[in-house]
Amino acid sequence: MRYVIWASVREGASAFLKSNGDDSAAREAILAEIWRRARWVETKPDWGAGFVPAASGLQSIMLTIFLEDVAPIGARYWTQPPHESSLLEQ
Repeated sequence: MRYVIWASVREGASAFLKSNGDDSAAREAILAEIWRRARWVETKPDWGAGFVPAASGLQSIMLTIFLEDVAPIGARYWTQPPHESSLLEQ
């Protein structure tokens, strides 16, 4: 789900900028992309069920700080649903 939402918000931001700030264009682009990406992930159950980015991939400084200092949960960040109990596990 994180992948689907991330990609959809990115598409919405692009539509917003291309439409000179039209909120409805951004909203429509987000919804369309959610459906498109979700259908794509459904066709790849092994990939969609365990989406963990490659260790060699770049991650944002915010995610790095979160995973190292705030909630040191490592790859479980990508594989567990967001919930307070999963953040507190060590």
